[in-house]
Amino acid sequence: MTKSKDEGVAILVNEIKDRILSYYKEYEELIDNQLDSVLTKLTKLNNERMHDVNETESTVIDVVQDDSPVLNKIEKIKGKFQNIYTKMEDDYSTLLKLSNFDHLTSIFNRRQFDLHIEKACSANKGCFLIMIDIDDFKEFNDNYGHAIGDQALKLVASFIKKISSLEKYIPFRYGGEEFVILCPNSSEVKSFTIAEKLRKAVSKHPFMVKDDDGFIKHQNIQITISIGITKLIENDTPNSCVERADRAMYYSKKTGKNKTCSYEKLEHKINNKE
Repeated sequence: MTKSKDEGVAILVNEIKDRILSYYKEYEELIDNQLDSVLTKLTKLNNERMHDVNETESTVIDVVQDDSPVLNKIEKIKGKFQNIYTKMEDDYSTLLKLSNFDHLTSIFNRRQFDLHIEKACSANKGCFLIMIDIDDFKEFNDNYGHAIGDQALKLVASFIKKISSLEKYIPFRYGGEEFVILCPNSSEVKSFTIAEKLRKAVSKHPFMVKDDDGFIKHQNIQITISIGITKLIENDTPNSCVERADRAMYYSKKTGKNKTCSYEKLEHKINNKE
């Protein structure tokens, strides 16, 4: 191998290493934020139920000691416990949502994606995977702060959710500034059309930053996304299809960003060159 090839390989290896380290750091921050949010909500629920139990105990003592008929006492106690059961059912719904949805963007989280993609690979019925990454998001956070970065994530997620619903596709937050859309019973044309509709909608939206008093500090900020698409194929695994979608997305970034790239078309292009 020549010196120039050695240097090229070294540069490529360093780029991949930096990218992996960047993803790991962002994923670590995401997990920390998710845990903080979940623990806060769990603590609140626990405190509320402890209060209900203590209140019920006090009520039961009062009811037992009063002079009302026994049947009336039983009905009062049953009513109090029924109230707690109802609240516990509500708690279950809340916990289910916490375990399945991303706390910031309110779309399915990575846990749900892992479950859905496993089933999709097993079914292998005309399913496509769209991977989305916000362009230059680190610089965006550096320029405007993480609180504004969270607003940008929410905005992009809202577009993803709205546009995915047009074809009953399923959106997820994959991690950091990455999102994925699972497209069951789809085609390359339909998936690509939805991806392009999403990309254009995000890039045309004039994002603005306001200060604490509500005054506009920055306006007409353009947020763009890069997208990769792949078809799930026979013997696919979650890792293999995600890797292809990620390659296509990375190609979109590498060739100018704010683009949509199909892995299958990219592979065909590379094979024809060879």
